[in-house]
Amino acid sequence: MRIVAIDARPLADPGSEAFCFTLNLVHSLAFVDQSTEFHLFLDREPPADLVPARDNVKLTRLDAPSRLWKASALPAAARAVRADVLHVQGLLPAKPAMPVVTTLRHLDPIHHPRRYPGVVGWSWRNLLPRQIGDAAAVLVPWQAVRDDVVATLGLPAQRISVIPYGVEPSFRPQCESVVKYATDRLALPPKYVLGRLGSGAAAEVQAVYAAAGELGLPLVLDRAAGTDLPGCDGTDPKAWPALQSGAVVTILGCGGEVGALALLEAMACGSPAVGPSCPILRELAGQAATLGSPAEQAAALARLVADGDLRAAYLRGSLERAQRHSWPDFAEQTLAVYRRVIDAANG
Repeated sequence: MRIVAIDARPLADPGSEAFCFTLNLVHSLAFVDQSTEFHLFLDREPPADLVPARDNVKLTRLDAPSRLWKASALPAAARAVRADVLHVQGLLPAKPAMPVVTTLRHLDPIHHPRRYPGVVGWSWRNLLPRQIGDAAAVLVPWQAVRDDVVATLGLPAQRISVIPYGVEPSFRPQCESVVKYATDRLALPPKYVLGRLGSGAAAEVQAVYAAAGELGLPLVLDRAAGTDLPGCDGTDPKAWPALQSGAVVTILGCGGEVGALALLEAMACGSPAVGPSCPILRELAGQAATLGSPAEQAAALARLVADGDLRAAYLRGSLERAQRHSWPDFAEQTLAVYRRVIDAANG
């Protein structure tokens, strides 16, 4: 039996930016491969319903100072359970005595130092470039991130595996009665738009939201709290796939990882999308979304509202591209990397 140790600390912090990735990583791995033992290491207890309820998943809390947790406590605990491979995100631990796989979801701490002050940002900018070559494998979710890692960290492209994220199974086209139930609860008319914000995106998308208002379309926000934008709050997670399915257009408030996940969910529900142009969104969307300046997004929004045939074409393209993304596929590809790394370590 293979033994995989995983730094699963984000499971105990649902508000962290790495939570979604970590949650889907551990659940999809446990679902797909029941012959491997997965040891999840955390620094505090997570909500019980977030841990996969499977016999091959072991949960261990490590009590150690934060500066030593990943550097020494984690690799020591992985050695104690005789792990064949250790999977972390970002920085590598010191002297782990087993192969280390690291996932780089983005390089924002390097490119945007003001967002990542203190030790975290300093470590990414000063330590990661020197230690990334020691990783047995580097995983990234998008080709755009691989290109960034090659350009910024100097790692050869052949050492980086691109494993795209999946999309939650609940995000799929919903039947008319389910959509009507969700929209009736918010007193929405048949035509409305969704706004997917993301951190700090409100100022950049106000022009696009204003264009929707000029067309007489109500706005539903996925995270209305803390903004001065008009619109009704559609944050009920159970209703969101239905609201997504019924929307005329989804407006993406940002790019990067947050925007990519929002776009995946929109495509899986067949909702046309408009958003900012960035490498990750362009890679993911293909012809299934209109990406560009606020003026270009507003023009596309008007066309989609007026042209039912155009919306139908976007719907077909969205569903086709979304079918390429599933968390079980993500897990299978990740497991293949584990096997390759373990085989190489064993000679």
